[in-house]
Amino acid sequence: PLPMRWRRSTERSPGEQIIVFWLALACVFWRSSANYEKGLDKFSGCGELQDGASYPDIFRQQAAGEWEPMLTDTPGKIDAPTNLTLPLKQADSTNLEGCNAHQADYFLGTVAVVSRGSCSFVQKGILAEDAGASAFIIYDNQDTTTISLLAVSGTIRTPRIPGFLITKAEGLALIAKIEAGNVVNVFCQWRSIKVWYDLHENSTRVNDTHLQVSNYGSQEMKWHVQGRRYFATDSGYSESEASPAPPPFGAGGAPGPVSVHSTQYDGSSVVDNNAVEVSLPFSFPLFWTWFSSMHVSTNGLLVFDASYVPGTDASGSLGTTASPNGVVAPLWDDLVCKNCHVSTMVCAEGGEDGVAVLAVRWENMSFYQAGQPDNAGDGPLTFEAWLYADGRVRLVVQDFPSSAASRSSIKTGIESLDAATWVSVSSLPWSAGQPFAVELTPWFMPRENADFSVPAGESQSLEMAFGLVSGRKGWVEVYTGLEVNSWTELQNVRVSQHVFRYFWSVSDWDGGLHTGSCAGDGMWRTRSVVCLGNDGQEYDDSLCDEGAGACADVRVGNRGEEWSDVWGHTCEDYLVLAFCTPDGGQGEAWRWYWGSFSDWAQAGEQGADVACCACGGGAGYNQPHSVESCATVSVACPVDSVGANVVSGCSCLPGYSGTVTRSDTAPYYTGGCWAVACPHFSSGSDVPGGCTCESGYLGTISASSSSPFFTGSCEATTTTTATATQTNTSTVTSTSSSASTMTSTRTTTTATE
Repeated sequence: PLPMRWRRSTERSPGEQIIVFWLALACVFWRSSANYEKGLDKFSGCGELQDGASYPDIFRQQAAGEWEPMLTDTPGKIDAPTNLTLPLKQADSTNLEGCNAHQADYFLGTVAVVSRGSCSFVQKGILAEDAGASAFIIYDNQDTTTISLLAVSGTIRTPRIPGFLITKAEGLALIAKIEAGNVVNVFCQWRSIKVWYDLHENSTRVNDTHLQVSNYGSQEMKWHVQGRRYFATDSGYSESEASPAPPPFGAGGAPGPVSVHSTQYDGSSVVDNNAVEVSLPFSFPLFWTWFSSMHVSTNGLLVFDASYVPGTDASGSLGTTASPNGVVAPLWDDLVCKNCHVSTMVCAEGGEDGVAVLAVRWENMSFYQAGQPDNAGDGPLTFEAWLYADGRVRLVVQDFPSSAASRSSIKTGIESLDAATWVSVSSLPWSAGQPFAVELTPWFMPRENADFSVPAGESQSLEMAFGLVSGRKGWVEVYTGLEVNSWTELQNVRVSQHVFRYFWSVSDWDGGLHTGSCAGDGMWRTRSVVCLGNDGQEYDDSLCDEGAGACADVRVGNRGEEWSDVWGHTCEDYLVLAFCTPDGGQGEAWRWYWGSFSDWAQAGEQGADVACCACGGGAGYNQPHSVESCATVSVACPVDSVGANVVSGCSCLPGYSGTVTRSDTAPYYTGGCWAVACPHFSSGSDVPGGCTCESGYLGTISASSSSPFFTGSCEATTTTTATATQTNTSTVTSTSSSASTMTSTRTTTTATE
């Protein structure tokens, strides 16, 4: 039996679902178990580097962080380092679980090690990172480790350093060495397999779809590979129609030379509800569980369930636990074999990809119909099931009666052994009356050495192919041991899928709110705008035109900073973590209890589905401008002044005196505009508020934009020989950034009539 399935955890966050794509193995580094030492050239995990050793002793069982793709898969991180060797440092004795803040730089230049418990894995990582750690290791507080991935919590920010969970036993052994005064050095790696789709011809990226598997021990080592996508909402198989349908496998349809493997029924007798067990010429992975034999049923299906009893499959369903399970069904129904021929054929050499194919052909079958001779009703039915050694399935229907279109009992598809995952092809082109075929392609296709042995002191290459899945993530599990079905270890290697795309990469502006190039007398600010591929390379601007489907992420802030949500995730983080889909939907890894994207948006900003190109949003398809006026981010003109903004210039309103001058410090202007007092022989609050001539005086006072900021006067209506001199002093309160007092002194002499 296989080991207990790992589960994922956020530690105290029920319902967490992680989907990142791990190749469960170890690294060209090596864990000694019994008399073998395994090693792979890519892996996610850590190991102790003993004094004088040329390679580390990788910890037996580990879980990596869900956030790890943020460290390696975004355009800016494609070439970032993916390993380190540093001393291991234990948390302070008062904070062994690492749930409280550590002293500043406590872990600087080291890998932090803390115990599991009391707070989330993410919180432990954040606190270690804040204290200078380059990576962190958590050792389990349970005797048996069942955690497969350290999940993003969704309630605090996400670490930006790698983190791993190891077993309690190995953790305590490390702590004992540290407490004994020994320096414990660890090697940590988070190197992934990167698979590219639609790669540009000028890109320097390559598809690296193999693992170098080594055995440094003295005994032969057994390997077993399984694929698994935890928490995915789809089956892991893509479905497509092969048009036109291929010729029969043995008559030109096979990708290479064909030989007859075996004949199950030769037409010499009538057969109903029967099946024959057939040994396979290769191990076949159905939903990444490997099989060496199957039953060929006269009811139009292949059964891989060892508990299957022939004759119990005249009816059934895909996706239920009712027997049989673990099936490939090209045309599953209650059929009768009268004058039929059922056989298996093999194309051992395969086609260009070199993948062997086994085909099962049912020829001249009939639907069961009671009362007809030998209960053989409508026919003939001729169909095939092609099984590829890498897990692909082709279902071909060549001849069928018109009544097939009205039979709801026909099942076409595949089902896993536990019936938890299945593909049911519901829309078949019966009405066209022509042969048809359906292709079912798994996301993970082991091509060579997927179920194999590595002799002592040798290495082998595990060759793989990958089909694109919506979340672009999953797991491939590789078990190791001295004997088949006696697996003792399970390790992980992450796999990343990248669909090549172009987008406008825009830097921050070199000037902000009266800062940088917009300080002082600066009138213009600039930024870089380049057409970038998600391989991190620059491309011709024409590829980022609307026709190429590129766009630019929304920028925020007065300098046009990169968008991020309230927890610090960027647009590219959303993509590589499978938080969103390209059409703006919630991705596989987005937990339902997180709410909507807008719930994670920073105050006053948009959610990822509006802000991010990778999530169906973005700022449109026109090339972003690289130069603009500083007035774009200037503060508005102060009260009682008019103008677009301070950079463009502000003028006092009529009836106000003063000046507004640009400044480099908040509030980014000095001076202001103050209301002018009503002139002599008039009354009122001030000129802007309105002035009225006093009793015995005639005239009007109007606000003006030029000194003395009013026009008109109040003239006496009677003649007097007296000469009067009056000083009028008024004080107003400034609305500018610097309060000041304005004193207006005016000497008025009355006229002599």
